Amino acid sequence: MGKYPLNLNPCLNINEAATENRHPNCHPEIQVEPQEKKKTPKGRAYKRVLYTRRFVNVTMTGGKRKVHPD
Repeated sequence: MGKYPLNLNPCLNINEAATENRHPNCHPEIQVEPQEKKKTPKGRAYKRVLYTRRFVNVTMTGGKRKVHPD
């Protein structure tokens, strides 16, 4: 069995109306331009981003400090 169960496979042809709205990976001839992203900071600047993400922008949930998933 593949990545999707049979009823959720986006590449499956169920009816003719759905063929235009299929998953983009089913149409290799249609290429989408990748969006431009900002470059990620390196070194000290990246550590600073991590600090602000983990400890400065923390939202209080239920009176406890949010535990980061890392």
